[in-house]
Amino acid sequence: MKVPRVFRPVNHRGAWLTRSLGFVAVILAVCVIIPPALAPAVDVPAWPAALQAAAKSAVCARNGYDPSNVDITYHTTRIPDRCRHATGFRVTIPEFDDGIGPLTLRADCDSGQTTIVTVSVPVRVSVYARALVTTRLLHRYDVIRPEDIRRERFEVTKMIDWAVTEADSVIGRRVLRTIGAGQVLDRRALAEMPLIRRGDRVTMTYAAGPVRASTFAVAVEDGYPDQKIFVKLGNRQRLIPALVVDGTTVRPIRP
Repeated sequence: MKVPRVFRPVNHRGAWLTRSLGFVAVILAVCVIIPPALAPAVDVPAWPAALQAAAKSAVCARNGYDPSNVDITYHTTRIPDRCRHATGFRVTIPEFDDGIGPLTLRADCDSGQTTIVTVSVPVRVSVYARALVTTRLLHRYDVIRPEDIRRERFEVTKMIDWAVTEADSVIGRRVLRTIGAGQVLDRRALAEMPLIRRGDRVTMTYAAGPVRASTFAVAVEDGYPDQKIFVKLGNRQRLIPALVVDGTTVRPIRP
């Protein structure tokens, strides 16, 4: 007598999940038991110290940099064997390059009186400078005080000529635009130093033909060259318009 075969429905989704989990388990087991091999570190020899010294001298001589303010980073480029046996180096900078930032130097590796090899040296030249940095937010027309600035050493991509380096040259000057805290103080954003300060005692001179006279007055506002300001005489409350002549002299202006 034949036994009837029992057919059971197959759960294809469950079978796929079981096979996937088994595959992941095998991969994890392999990774744990056999860790991946680490790539060996490549030891690239450093550029000779004499060549580095020659490169720094060439870079500093190009723009008159102070060697203490210049750092040169050398790319990890393999050095020709003959260059390592050189006894002297002559480094030149391309004429079109300003000698700062990423650039490629040309180095003649000499042995005695003979150049044994000429190599290209890719470097990055970083120039540092000390300049005045704001300690707070300076609003337009604020007057700079000693506590508003400090000196910091920072890297520049170019030798900027607008950065202020001396505190004495900016104390008391007004700011022409807002400067954020921690920014380099820009001399282009500062008003000229006033010739006459508010409260200064000045000489007001009169001239009418051959007749000349002078008297003392007190400035009620800061004054710049050839600027109109107001002064007052003694204890009088009347303000007199006057033109700034120099740091101690004003000339009255007819209303």
